[in-house]
Amino acid sequence: MKAGKELIRQRFRRAAATYDAEAAIQRTTAEYLLGILEQVARIKPRYTLEIGSCTGILTSRFLARYHGAVHRLYLNDLVDEMQPLLLRKIADHLHLVTFLPGDIEEIEIPGGLTCILSSSTFHWLHDPGELLQRLAAGLAPGGILAFSLYGPDNMREIREICGIGLRYRCLEETTRLLPHSMTLLAAREYRRTLWFRDGTAVLRHLRRTGVNALRPEPWNRKRLARFNAAYREHFSGPRGAALTYHPLFIVAVKAP
Repeated sequence: MKAGKELIRQRFRRAAATYDAEAAIQRTTAEYLLGILEQVARIKPRYTLEIGSCTGILTSRFLARYHGAVHRLYLNDLVDEMQPLLLRKIADHLHLVTFLPGDIEEIEIPGGLTCILSSSTFHWLHDPGELLQRLAAGLAPGGILAFSLYGPDNMREIREICGIGLRYRCLEETTRLLPHSMTLLAAREYRRTLWFRDGTAVLRHLRRTGVNALRPEPWNRKRLARFNAAYREHFSGPRGAALTYHPLFIVAVKAP
């Protein structure tokens, strides 16, 4: 299932004020991505593009480590309302930043990039293979591409109960999307379970991070009761109601 970009924009716009407080998985995913990057690549981040900068979770961590080497940082996001939240985190580095708002699958990619980063975003793309081709074309020889997205077990509980979910690719399938000009340096994954009081709390968490962008219909009392009953029966235990996250991590380099 593909999420409509306008619905994605609306749901993340509504979640702007609550995103940082709820985005525990997104924070650990960003940190893990940067950790892998440091392990496997000698990054030269002079001209860097970040896709899906959102509230600046990855951006702020990246600048804390590399700001002395950055000449220009291009920041892209679909949701303009996230920008004020991001600005608060990177206020000391605004002289390095150029904003590229809009749908990354439609806007022009800068050339001569030495690094492209993205965390918790690429699973929303309609045609990731085509975008990866465009990103590779924008990378200078020796440039690094590092991104995280989510795999097949991500939010499996929601998919099994509601019958909806994104089309998540496994790690092997994701690596096959890389253009021939890119050499894979790292491909990793892990799974993590978060626990909530009940199914309603799960839905509240998803709404507060904006990731409930697949079905536009509102929840009514009867539908919510059925959902909670199914969650209790299939995905609840002594620790509460489970929600699975399944992040994947890819780091690749463009041939010199």
